[in-house]
Amino acid sequence: EVVEGDRVRIFVTNKLPEVTSVHWHGILLPANMDGVPGLSFDGIHRGQKYRYRFDVRQGGTYWYHSHSGFQEQQGVYGPLVIEPREPDPVAFDREHVVMLTDWTDERPERVFKS
Repeated sequence: EVVEGDRVRIFVTNKLPEVTSVHWHGILLPANMDGVPGLSFDGIHRGQKYRYRFDVRQGGTYWYHSHSGFQEQQGVYGPLVIEPREPDPVAFDREHVVMLTDWTDERPERVFKS
């Protein structure tokens, strides 16, 4: 959770046996921070660290996910809440973020081939 206008720095260490990445879905940011291997950067190889750094230019609820292999389908994703700089004009007691997904115990590669 961050505030609109913040400078975000997120450090990712890849402990997976394959290349990984983090794509910030819907966020306005420089191309090399977009997290799409082969397009905006080389990906984060096993044992490597990568620093994502960008200024947040919009408020809202978004999500991040891997753009590597089938990692998203295996659970490499989550919510990203960007609070607006100005107070919300609507009063509320609490706020919840709900992420819906489906799940299978089958390998995503097998499901994709179906």
